[in-house]
Amino acid sequence: MTIRSTFLLIFLLKILSNIVFYFILPDNIAIHFSSGGRPDSWAPKEINALIFLGLDLLLFFLFWYAPSLVMNTPEKWISLPNKSFWLKEENKPLVRQKLESLMSELGIATFVFMFLISILTIQANLSKPVKLDESLFVLFLIVFLIYVVFWCIKIFKAFRLPGS
Repeated sequence: MTIRSTFLLIFLLKILSNIVFYFILPDNIAIHFSSGGRPDSWAPKEINALIFLGLDLLLFFLFWYAPSLVMNTPEKWISLPNKSFWLKEENKPLVRQKLESLMSELGIATFVFMFLISILTIQANLSKPVKLDESLFVLFLIVFLIYVVFWCIKIFKAFRLPGS
């Protein structure tokens, strides 16, 4: 299974989880939490489901089509390490392949992070009183941000000049 098909599978699982979560949640749910994990904003679960469906679709299309968008953007607007080498016509297929892989990896990490946050939100909404586990939220956020830093470094490594 390629990284791109894995990304597609993770996206579909995220959509499926949103559907399952819809049936688990009470009719009115906390959608935002203040410090201490206390809810400070509420909405019908239908609104929450639509927001997450829209966000998931937007992110999926962004990650999926970003390589095509980059490859069809004028070179002067592209910011890429060693751009003059990588945007030569003979290197463009490899650039597209690298971008597809990198964007799929980031998409997987993003959807896994969002899934974990969804689980925390469901746990909070099913508990009495409603309260978010902030320690786990912070842990998931830190792990995700560390991954994003790693991913950025990976981009620079992927687009080094060959032999350097």
